[in-house]
Amino acid sequence: QKDNSYNLNLNGSLTIAGETVNANLYGIDKVFYFEIPELYDSVFKMDLAAMLKSLDTSDMDEATQNEVKALYEKYMEPATEDLKKAVTYDRVGSAEIENHNGDKEKCKQYTVTLPTADVKAYVTALCNYLNAYASDYITDDQLDEIGVTRAELSQAFQYIPTYYGMMFSKDFVVNIYVKKNQLARISMDYKFTALGGTASVVWDYMGEEHPADDVYFCASVKKDEKELGSVSFSKKKENTKGSYVYKLTDSVVVNDKAVAGLEQTATFTKSTNAFESHLTLTANDEAVFAYDLTGSLKDVRKGKSFGATVDSFKVTDGGDTVYADLSGDVQFGDLGKEIGKPDESKQVVDYTEMTDE
Repeated sequence: QKDNSYNLNLNGSLTIAGETVNANLYGIDKVFYFEIPELYDSVFKMDLAAMLKSLDTSDMDEATQNEVKALYEKYMEPATEDLKKAVTYDRVGSAEIENHNGDKEKCKQYTVTLPTADVKAYVTALCNYLNAYASDYITDDQLDEIGVTRAELSQAFQYIPTYYGMMFSKDFVVNIYVKKNQLARISMDYKFTALGGTASVVWDYMGEEHPADDVYFCASVKKDEKELGSVSFSKKKENTKGSYVYKLTDSVVVNDKAVAGLEQTATFTKSTNAFESHLTLTANDEAVFAYDLTGSLKDVRKGKSFGATVDSFKVTDGGDTVYADLSGDVQFGDLGKEIGKPDESKQVVDYTEMTDE
């Protein structure tokens, strides 16, 4: 609403075989009301603020909360500032990269370096804070519930920085490549000395007018030059005079075998306002879920309202099994009226004050 009250009203109807059911949802100052007039005479109410307050099981009074805040400030605020100061930014020079599309790009290269010693110092400060918090504010009964002794918990906090040092012995260096003042690539290779493996991340921005119109991301883990697994993601948006095309691809590969994948395409044709979208989810190279959507926009009033006709929305297992096959119309826009509470003369069923009755 114009007065920034953030109230909302959603109305909808469902018609099956000539029978219509309406549903109305109201959100007024964090209190939600729901009604289905054709099925219930009552209005259902849920006070979100009251529910969140009742879920607050903290036993800390204000003085204790201030003590915990002071404890955090003692350990973590200096550690956070030190970590920020430890980051260094450097201009390396010029470099040529070959992006995921196979294009060779001349770029300026920069690095962002985070020394592992400073990260370990931050981890140590965090463990010291948690250990101090546990000593003062976690009771023996709470520890008994999770089956941990106070000595075991304290010992774990002392060991974590050591384990970190064994895993991460090298600095974190992120490479940033810039072409004509636009981001072209972010990449990092990190070798785990103790494990003998290398984790690599590359993120290419390849759109011509807007870099993020064509993006490729891949994170992989290798050991002894063999790729153990990878997760990749690509997104491409193509704009022509007559249409928009959006393509999305995801894949998860383990030991050279694709264990999961996703492919989606979406198209919008400007001249007819027609749209379509297709998605397929695969597991072990077999389709397990898919949908196909076709339709068109209608009654478009820019900045105010629009409608859509869904010719078909079919959900399947990627094969012959059909979970749903729907069609219909939907309208979005300004209701043209103030948002107020539903009819308060009806019986109100308050879920936040429910009794057995």
